[in-house]
Amino acid sequence: MKGKILNNRYLIKNIIGIGGMAYVYDAYDKILEREVAIKVLKDDYLEKEDFISKFKLEATSSASIIEDNIVAIYDVGSETIEDRTVEYIVMEKVIGKTLKDIIEERAPLDNDEIVYYAIEIAKALQAAHRKGVVHRDIKPANILVGEDNKVKVTDFGIARVATSATITYTSSILGTVHYISPEQAKAQPTDSRSDLYSLGIVLYEMATGEVPFDAETPVSIAIKHLEDTPESVRTKNPKINENLSKIIDKLLIKEVSGRYQTASELISDLQNYKTVSIAAPIKNTQKIDKEDLNGATNEVTYKSSKIKNTPISNRNKKKSKKRFLWIPIILIAIVLASLLLNSALAEFARNRELEDRVEVPNLVDYSEENALNKLDSLGLVPSIENREYSENIQRGFVISQSVEANSYVDKGSQVNLIISLGQELVTVPRVINFTIDDAKIMIEQAGFEIGGVTYENNEKAKDRVISQFPDAGDEKPLSSKINLTVSLGPLVEQVRVPNLRGQNQETALETLRSLNLIPGQISQEYSDSPEGNVIRQSVEQGSEVDAMTAIDLTISRGPEPQDNNEPTQDPQPETPQVPDNNDQGQDNQETPVNPVQNKLYRFNINPPSNSETFNVKVFNLKDGRSLLFERDYNTSDLTDGKALIELEAPEDADIEILLNDEVAQINYDN
Repeated sequence: MKGKILNNRYLIKNIIGIGGMAYVYDAYDKILEREVAIKVLKDDYLEKEDFISKFKLEATSSASIIEDNIVAIYDVGSETIEDRTVEYIVMEKVIGKTLKDIIEERAPLDNDEIVYYAIEIAKALQAAHRKGVVHRDIKPANILVGEDNKVKVTDFGIARVATSATITYTSSILGTVHYISPEQAKAQPTDSRSDLYSLGIVLYEMATGEVPFDAETPVSIAIKHLEDTPESVRTKNPKINENLSKIIDKLLIKEVSGRYQTASELISDLQNYKTVSIAAPIKNTQKIDKEDLNGATNEVTYKSSKIKNTPISNRNKKKSKKRFLWIPIILIAIVLASLLLNSALAEFARNRELEDRVEVPNLVDYSEENALNKLDSLGLVPSIENREYSENIQRGFVISQSVEANSYVDKGSQVNLIISLGQELVTVPRVINFTIDDAKIMIEQAGFEIGGVTYENNEKAKDRVISQFPDAGDEKPLSSKINLTVSLGPLVEQVRVPNLRGQNQETALETLRSLNLIPGQISQEYSDSPEGNVIRQSVEQGSEVDAMTAIDLTISRGPEPQDNNEPTQDPQPETPQVPDNNDQGQDNQETPVNPVQNKLYRFNINPPSNSETFNVKVFNLKDGRSLLFERDYNTSDLTDGKALIELEAPEDADIEILLNDEVAQINYDN
């Protein structure tokens, strides 16, 4: 598959994982220009319609769930490549490890780390369960932990909409046997609470480094899930928090009704695990042994003994004494009968009273409509006390109730409910083009947290934010993490400086441009080199410099002109000369001509509008339009918005300046 393109869009790269039904490939989305992962169904299952249906169900099940802790599904499709059918799902790519890797590397984990991972996984299940989707394969290998420690649950491959679906042995036990719930092992109907049992196994493994049940065969492990009580977490890891250990015990109760009923309940206890009061779980078994009945009844055992031979008179005395002994026994029996009668009457009264009382159900995480209907059906009066924001309870669901669950109240009693407004949403600020330090301040002031920060080369200045996720303007819950991509500055190419000496000016300038170097200041001076050739360069040949570095050049003006009237011999002032009368009063030499002197020219140029780069050339029109200076500028090179140019030229030069090859009207300082 490597190198193939699916849907004229997804470029397949290396294989990164193999599952029971599919291969997972690293890939690239050419349209949206992002890295993705693509799951491709194995050839063995292409002719099996049920497997293809399950494979596509993974996409439809998880794509309907919008949750940060669930791997996003982007696309699903089918394509024929080289006479081979390819069924595929395009998913979010998570760079990091699986929770299984972390457990193998570092277990047992500390309390806070266990709680962090547990809450993140529970949030994913909470979102899925509210959509009616049961994962049914929760295990550490299906939990991805990104480089930013963000947790993502993946592989809803055996999830199905939670109706009356069951797992049967005829189609094999789905899910990894070490993590299946007792009801899965017995092929009974499964619901969201099966996922919570499996999550309990994951927590147990994080806390101890081991799964609670293991054996040589899958069937033996399944039986242990049905019959055995796991060894206490605190026995294997004395450092585990006592309340956290009780939370794990409650998740692993074999009877469905004894476990946490919703992920929301679990999240609430995990968030408060240091202070929450966890009731001791009911006896964790599904069978009652005869030994459990020992001592349950108070049976009276009578012993007999042989009657010894005694005189008749003594016997009569004993009979008389026995008659008197019966009197207190009869009185005690009368008292006991009276007490039993009173107890029966009291019990009857209590039963009559209970007929007018009702048990209040647990309504937390019920929808508002269902909660109101439930209370109404029980003869209770529902009332909405308030609506509040909640991080854990979905909008429109019950956060809390005024009467404790499982308590009894009179019919007609009022039960007040607090309904969730969902998570409080805040607008994500725009931090693109700001420095990373300023962006962090803006994000925190808006109520968000800094997520992952990645760096890459970009045309933007170093430390400027290039992109952000979520995007500016999105509505996200408070404390959501904002991921940033920050510029390292342009990717700087290194260039080896050539030898320009001896080249004519135009050739030297062309050589610099071809190497991605910039002509710097150009000056002229007399030399023995031919006129127009380079005699010096500001950076020596062979030096390594950044691309776009400016190289200054010095151009030859040719040999310096000589004075033809200078004497060929040194004057002899000490030997007096006799003037010739004919030459009296006349100079016998012409006045020497001084060479032209150079001066420094300095002037500023306003850059053209709507242009980040521009070219400046300076010519001397007096000596045949010779090029004195040339340089390409970037707006970052400007000083106070202007390009400062300094050059040396003859003091009698006639200066012409071209801006992007057009004559510029420049006032310069002579």
